[in-house]
Amino acid sequence: MTARGWWFAQGLCLLCGRVFAFDPERVCSFPWPPSDGPAEPICRPCITEVANPERRRLGLSLYPILPGAYLDERTVARRGSGLPHAASPTGDNLNRRT
Repeated sequence: MTARGWWFAQGLCLLCGRVFAFDPERVCSFPWPPSDGPAEPICRPCITEVANPERRRLGLSLYPILPGAYLDERTVARRGSGLPHAASPTGDNLNRRT
């Protein structure tokens, strides 16, 4: 799919199962099953609220969030466009379960 000239994909987060839109070349992903499986995407909230805090606690390097990895960073939707409205800078209002 494209959104204003950028490619994006939609998929399920490996950790929480949320559906979210992302750039498949920039999104944080992890091979699953480990070592030989395809890279599965991980949503921004799971990286910032689950994975990175645990890595920080263990003294490991944090997973980077690359600019443009998540669609909310690129899209400022117009009313009625069918695209998500611009999310907050932290992405905390995207993919929220209702």
